[in-house]
Amino acid sequence: MRDRAELIAAREALGLNRRQLGAKMGRSRSFVYRVETGVIDPAMASIAVWLKALGPDASILLFEPHPRVRLWSELVARDIHKVLDQENNVAA
Repeated sequence: MRDRAELIAAREALGLNRRQLGAKMGRSRSFVYRVETGVIDPAMASIAVWLKALGPDASILLFEPHPRVRLWSELVARDIHKVLDQENNVAA
């Protein structure tokens, strides 16, 4: 197992225990534990829900080491202008 110390610290900085974060995400306390301790590598959909629960300062890099985080980060960086354009069109 490989603890994701930064992920744990981000949760604790919000004053949340694992059960509270899990409830905020619609996931179980044991799911939070398994991800934080590196027992499982979450899917991108779960990472997105997690980041939303942690707030706007959260980064996908909190999930390192994860076999696909680097690839996802590169894809997001490459296509971020499309996402921003879509958000601007919705807001207009």
